[in-house]
Amino acid sequence: MKKKLTLRHTYHSRWFWLGVVLLGLLSYSVEAKSPASLAASLARLRIEVEGLSSKLEDRKESMRTQLRTLSMQQSAAKLSVQKAQMELNMLSQRSEKQRTQIEQAGKSQEALRPIVLASITRFEQQMRAGLPFRIKGRLQAIQEIGKKLKGKLITPRDAAVRLWNFITGELRLARENGLYTQVIVLDGTSQLVEIVRLGMVMMYIKTRDHRFGRAVRVGEQWQYKLYTDKEQSKQVEALFDAMRKQIRVGFWTLPNALSR
Repeated sequence: MKKKLTLRHTYHSRWFWLGVVLLGLLSYSVEAKSPASLAASLARLRIEVEGLSSKLEDRKESMRTQLRTLSMQQSAAKLSVQKAQMELNMLSQRSEKQRTQIEQAGKSQEALRPIVLASITRFEQQMRAGLPFRIKGRLQAIQEIGKKLKGKLITPRDAAVRLWNFITGELRLARENGLYTQVIVLDGTSQLVEIVRLGMVMMYIKTRDHRFGRAVRVGEQWQYKLYTDKEQSKQVEALFDAMRKQIRVGFWTLPNALSR
């Protein structure tokens, strides 16, 4: 009888202590994942999410700003090209009209003389108003035709042929791009610089100390202004490198050289 009581007592004691251990473990688990701890974790996660969202919005706004800037530059460049094409068409029409007048003058040399001289005067005015690309040499070339015609060193017919050849060269300049050197007045001093001419619309410059700029029309005169923005200078530098390597086909992002 005593043996049965001892076994039963031992059996119940084991279950009692097992329950105590389980209650202790449960109590520890509840304390480890208390509401305050969970709330703190959620707060940290919320702060991280808000920070990432803010960075994402900043990045989106930066991209939108870049796209708007590129769109404005593209529109300005498109308008410049359209304007240049219109001027080229008008110049071609005037040249064709003057050639017709020369042909109609026929054999009358003296009747041809005032037509040629008037044409020289008009083209001289257009050149002074246009892009200052080697303007001194180009003006001397057309003025030389007029001087020889006035001095009767050449006939009106010969002068007309020379003038037409000169006009053909001017039309070619309007269609082509190129890399050249030219003496300009920058900061009050004459300097030999490299230039990139884009048709007869825009002209960029590179100084010997690796500064970059552009020709800008101010009123009735042309001035040369340097870029202060590093990104714009890098864009123009890439254009000079491409021209030096004779890369004629490609896409370049350029600052608008027509802006002041």
